[in-house]
Amino acid sequence: MSCISTPIKRIQDANALIRVIGSHGRRLFFCSTTGRLARLELDTHNRVWLIDGYTGLQVYTHGKGKWEGFSSGDLMRRLVERIRDYIIRGEVIPRECIVPACEDGGEIDLWEYGEEACELVRAAAFELPIIAQEDQLQ
Repeated sequence: MSCISTPIKRIQDANALIRVIGSHGRRLFFCSTTGRLARLELDTHNRVWLIDGYTGLQVYTHGKGKWEGFSSGDLMRRLVERIRDYIIRGEVIPRECIVPACEDGGEIDLWEYGEEACELVRAAAFELPIIAQEDQLQ
């Protein structure tokens, strides 16, 4: 499912999601040492770059290999790839990608946010147009 909006509007939605994730629990995408929150930028060729909160480096999100300067790990990389696809193509992110449980159906909190923070992140994220809305679920 995709949404109808411009890449500029979608990058604003994407950065709003990063702010939500970086404001709760372990505050992924936020670095307390530097005081920086990661953010996404769109260049003139419609390529998405992540400015990493820890390294401060510009990370090319379309690369297949190692993302030089990316400090958040594979789980967050997969989320950033979905966010990138939303920005470029308008593909909304499935709800289960936000504070996901284990793929085997377990209730383990993969982001290690804790129950209260998980609920806060989900509630705020599900209000954003970047996340699939109830009426978009198949």
